[in-house]
Amino acid sequence: MGSRIVAVIAIALSVGLIFGIVAYAWTRNPTDAMTMFGVGLFGVATLGVAIIVLV
Repeated sequence: MGSRIVAVIAIALSVGLIFGIVAYAWTRNPTDAMTMFGVGLFGVATLGVAIIVLV
C-alpha cells in the first residue's frame, strides 16, 4: 500500500511538472504555468487515490 501511494505522488508531480512546462512554453505566463501545474497535480492525485481505494 505504501509503495502505491509513493507511486501516485511521483506520477502526480511528474504530470503536474509537464503540464506546467507546456503551459509556460505556450503562453510565457508564469501564472498560467503555476495554475496548470496545480491542475495536473490535483487531477492525477485525485485519480490515483480513487484507483488505490477502488482496487
